[in-house]
Amino acid sequence: MLLFFVVTIATSSAIRCYVCETYGNGNPATPQECPAGQDNCALIMLNNGNIIYRGCHSGFDQSHSPPGAFNAICGGDDLCNSGGGGYC
Repeated sequence: MLLFFVVTIATSSAIRCYVCETYGNGNPATPQECPAGQDNCALIMLNNGNIIYRGCHSGFDQSHSPPGAFNAICGGDDLCNSGGGGYC
């Protein structure tokens, strides 16, 4: 029972892992359009076992950013454990 509890906490913390907003829109967890010319980063979330990166680039909204925009803005794949400004 205790082991299950620990595993659940570890999994939940991964789901709540955020990254920096470079020029943020106030809430990195909420998909919103970016102001024109501004770049920011959003929530890293677990979906069917995959990590999904959301980011804005040059005014595109987070679901229509150019390919690779998230890594270009946010500086890496594992932002919670690197210098990319992530926090959990």
